[in-house]
Amino acid sequence: MGKREKKIAVIQEYLPRCNSVYPCYVYGRIPSELINNACMTYAGNVRKEDVFGLIDETVFSSGKKGFLFAEDGFYHSDDNSICRYDEGINYRSLPSSYNLAAFNELLTELYQIETAPTGWDIAGGLLDLASSFLDGLNEEQDTSNESNQSAQQLSAESEPLALSDGNEALDIDDAQEYIKEVLLQVNDVLEYDEDELDSFVEEAQSLIELLEESDGEIEQEIDELLADGENPTQLQKASAKCLQGLELYLPDLEEDPDNFETCQRIVRKYLQTIKQVRTRLKQL
Repeated sequence: MGKREKKIAVIQEYLPRCNSVYPCYVYGRIPSELINNACMTYAGNVRKEDVFGLIDETVFSSGKKGFLFAEDGFYHSDDNSICRYDEGINYRSLPSSYNLAAFNELLTELYQIETAPTGWDIAGGLLDLASSFLDGLNEEQDTSNESNQSAQQLSAESEPLALSDGNEALDIDDAQEYIKEVLLQVNDVLEYDEDELDSFVEEAQSLIELLEESDGEIEQEIDELLADGENPTQLQKASAKCLQGLELYLPDLEEDPDNFETCQRIVRKYLQTIKQVRTRLKQL
């Protein structure tokens, strides 16, 4: 199943739960008149076959106000441009007719589909890895003799290498390595469902320990590393919220089943921030 088909399936699953008052239409069952009116008033030139979902907020069912979900992003009648799925947008509030949690879960699912690597990306990464491995072997072979000679020249009076005192500024490689570690742990948490509660708790606890070990210091340095004045990251704040949320809800997971969904939402929300930061670091 390609990304297009996955997006259609996710919208078909989530969109009907997003609004309790206004009708929500999904791919294959959207009236052409509503699509035309939405495009004319706020969504621009979107092909009918690329409209995956639509929420009609009008009283007389004209389709001129609401949300339209296309292949690359969604449109809202209060905005003048597309909101791309890969931007990881979530809403803090929506009109009372909306199920905010379901709507944000939909956007999170679409973000994950949009930013997931394709088969070509994975294949390219494997080729890069193989190439790097071969280059490393060649470099190791070329330098092995030099290393042995250097080792023989070391005397007992040689100065030891200076160790970091912990005050050195975080560089991009270190930041990327930390984000990679956090991302892997977050994915491990989300791998388990409610039927695998013990494994979920174990992985969530590992995530807590990872964030506690940093104590916000690494996240703060990464925020400073990426600060550009126009689009600052809030990794430190997001990490603190994730940590606090898990510490609050995880202990009572077995007694209160609703806490599982709450913990899942907390980690999925954190995943968006981690992926955004990872993308920004790759651009440096």
